[in-house]
Amino acid sequence: MKSDLVEINVDLMVRTDRAIQVRDHNTGKTVWLPLSQIELTRAAEDEQGWVVDLPEWLAIEKELV
Repeated sequence: MKSDLVEINVDLMVRTDRAIQVRDHNTGKTVWLPLSQIELTRAAEDEQGWVVDLPEWLAIEKELV
């Protein structure tokens, strides 16, 4: 099953071995995301925070889109 990816800009709040808690720059919503389902990268120099790539279904479930 192919899933479309969604990219969001976030602030990293908490990190554990299995998940991260982030605050979405667009919605201001704070959510937990499983590390097994996402890719986390540092934002570009001219941007703040981090970039999370996650499956569209997960972004919808967490109300990030």
